[in-house]
Amino acid sequence: FPVTNANIIVGQTNVAAATNNYWQITGVQLETGPVATPFEFEPFETTLRKCQRYYQKSYNVDVNPGTVTAANGVNLLSGNRTDRFALEATMHFSSSMRAAPTVVLYSMGDAATGFVRDEGAPANRAATALNIGQDRAFVRLDSGVTTSANSTHSWHWTASAEL
Repeated sequence: FPVTNANIIVGQTNVAAATNNYWQITGVQLETGPVATPFEFEPFETTLRKCQRYYQKSYNVDVNPGTVTAANGVNLLSGNRTDRFALEATMHFSSSMRAAPTVVLYSMGDAATGFVRDEGAPANRAATALNIGQDRAFVRLDSGVTTSANSTHSWHWTASAEL
C-alpha cells in the first residue's frame, strides 16, 4: 500500500487547526543523556509543596480564585470599629515562597478584588495587603472606613511569586 500524503495520518486531528483543540499526554519523563532511568512517581503532596514556592491561595485546591465560597477563607472577628480605625490581620502562607509575592484579596461576599467582606453590614470594605514577605502578609482595612460593631470580616487571597 503506497505511502502518500492522503493516507499518512488518516483520521487524525490537526491540533493547531483551532484554538479549542488540545492534546493530552501523561506518564512521560524527560531525560538528559543517552540512558533512561526508572520512572519516578512523585506524590501529589510533594508536587503541591514545590508549586507553593511560586503560587498559593486560600481557596481549596480544586477551586478557581474569584469563586464565591466560604470554604477555607480567612475570617476575623473584630470588635466595635465605629471609631474608624483600621482592622489589621496577619496572613501566614502555608510555606515560604521564593520571593515576596503579589497578593490579591477577594471579598468572600462577591469575590470583588481589593476588598474584605464585613458580614455585619453586610458590605465590602476596601483592604490592602502590606509588608508582604516570603512567609506572611499584613492585611489592613483602609483607614477611615467605619465597620459594623462586633462583626466578622472575611476574605480569600492569592499570592504569586512566579518567575
